[in-house]
Amino acid sequence: MIKFPKNYISKIHIAKEYEDVTTKWDKEYSLFRKIHGKNKTLENWLEYMEKEENQKIKELANKFIQKRKPRSTY
Repeated sequence: MIKFPKNYISKIHIAKEYEDVTTKWDKEYSLFRKIHGKNKTLENWLEYMEKEENQKIKELANKFIQKRKPRSTY
């Protein structure tokens, strides 16, 4: 029976997660270039992703603020 080191399995999981993430990023970048034009660079995509993340954070913050606002009791 082959014995693997204890940390061997975790290395396999890390490699698999890395492959999944890079494949996902590649698909997202390709879609970004199809939508916004072939001349867009990786830097443009990263800026776009940062803006998207900031927008999501703002939306979540606004939802939280709306839930936390005290309701007037008339």
